[in-house]
Amino acid sequence: MVNDMLLKAISWTLVHSVWQGFLLAFFAGLVILLTKKSTSALRYNILAGLFVGFLVVSGLTFNYEFQNQNAETITRLNLPVQDLQLQFGQTGATIIYSDYSQIIIDFLNHNANFIVLIWFLIFSIRCFGIFGNLSYIYRIRNYKTQAPSQFWQDKIAELATRIKLHKTIVLLESRLVKVPSVTGFMKPMILIPAGLLANLPQDQIEAILLHELAHIRRKDYAINILQSFAEILFFFNPGLLWVSSILRDERENCCDDIAISATENKSGFVHALVSFEEYNLKNNSLAMGFGKSKNHLLNRAKRIIYDNNKTLNSIEKTLLSVSLVAIAVILVACSNRKMMEIPFESPISSRTNVAYEKQIFEADQAAAKADLFAQQADIQAAAAVCKPEEADAVAAQADAEVAQADFETAKADAIAAQADFIAKQTDVQAKQANAQLKRVEAAAKPQKAEKIRTTTSTTTTVTGDQPEKVQRSVVHVITGITGNDLPSNIDVDQLTNNIISDLISEKIINTNNNLSYLLSHDALIVNGVKQPQNLQSKLSTKYVKSKDISIAYNYEYNTKTSAK
Repeated sequence: MVNDMLLKAISWTLVHSVWQGFLLAFFAGLVILLTKKSTSALRYNILAGLFVGFLVVSGLTFNYEFQNQNAETITRLNLPVQDLQLQFGQTGATIIYSDYSQIIIDFLNHNANFIVLIWFLIFSIRCFGIFGNLSYIYRIRNYKTQAPSQFWQDKIAELATRIKLHKTIVLLESRLVKVPSVTGFMKPMILIPAGLLANLPQDQIEAILLHELAHIRRKDYAINILQSFAEILFFFNPGLLWVSSILRDERENCCDDIAISATENKSGFVHALVSFEEYNLKNNSLAMGFGKSKNHLLNRAKRIIYDNNKTLNSIEKTLLSVSLVAIAVILVACSNRKMMEIPFESPISSRTNVAYEKQIFEADQAAAKADLFAQQADIQAAAAVCKPEEADAVAAQADAEVAQADFETAKADAIAAQADFIAKQTDVQAKQANAQLKRVEAAAKPQKAEKIRTTTSTTTTVTGDQPEKVQRSVVHVITGITGNDLPSNIDVDQLTNNIISDLISEKIINTNNNLSYLLSHDALIVNGVKQPQNLQSKLSTKYVKSKDISIAYNYEYNTKTSAK
């Protein structure tokens, strides 16, 4: 049971992450459009905040879905209701709302295990890729490396101090990398391709080293690992993947700006970028490289020269517009996900025997009064012991009160016995009246027997001081349709439910609790109140096909009789 709830919670979290990813992409697009002239650090911080916010929302979504499954609720989309069914049972009724979205909900619920299984398989395969990258990082840090000359070791310490980085940085030349890269978080290391220090001018190499040191100062290596894990976890989410790629570009721009501010030489840094166009970083997303591709370096050079941040191209703008429409549709569809089944009390329920309950209450009250008299007698008898001179008077009074209490108790027992007898007699009479009514109706109009649901109850009330005088009220509760030549396939439940829906639409009623109505060619009576002629004409034209047809729902016919 717990495993099933967990799988459904994961499945729904993955489903919701899709529209949440579209929302993330939309806000990221707004940030890009509104920060064309802002600093790269500001833009990066906002985008990173949105990225982390998406991960937090996904975690909260999983917690909500798991709690939701644990509470045995059913997720649904609140689209317009297409069908209304009323199912009667022994304990009441149930309204079931169904719509087209329920097909999707049922599919996702029934296939939650399969969805999570497919996701987990792809997730596991991609996890092997990240483990492979970690293995590659370990290899390039420990194999085929050599320390550069002391000049460059001193230079790297000097450059670190220039950008206010107070850490010991290891600089190594490697024969396994093709572009400068940074690895490690606790013990950061800069790897330079072997021979590069001897083939480029010193100012360009310093600009490159400043760029890599900026990654270390900004702690980009740890953020990059978190970003890579999120890309593996939500590998199917186009919005998150797009925002993640923008984050990587903006991170490089931030490091470029730090390096330029330290060298105060834009042209020298651009020349350093051009010198690295021929290098291609091996597919290793966990190593922070100086450059990735020719187009990427060209875009970085344009940004530095023209002081203009990246903006959205026509394809990205189109995709974001489509995302906005998709978000609006999904949010409207998901406005209420918790109402699939709403239980309510059946309108056809047994009537309480008020007279019987009243007599039981009176009997209990009399017994309680008798107990009170007995307690008072005990108290007064105890007081008599303390005052011997008044003992005789108090004892006599106590005896009288005890006798009165015995009388009240006997009276209460008699009332209770009479109430039981009357209740049994009432049940017998109700059964006889119900059977007689069915026989009369079946003899008069046999076609009505299948179309009418009748409940008969008899209420007996004691009047006067003598129990043998009673007043009976026979109540016939009818739900159905009466008339001549009725078709055999009429669905009484569907017909009465349609009339209930029309009464709600016309704002005559708000709910079907304790509802009763009678619709005929001459009148419309709802809860004992005759309705306007125009509404009666509208509904009778729609449902009453003949002048002798009447449609009733919980409609009560009362008959009062008196007997001894």
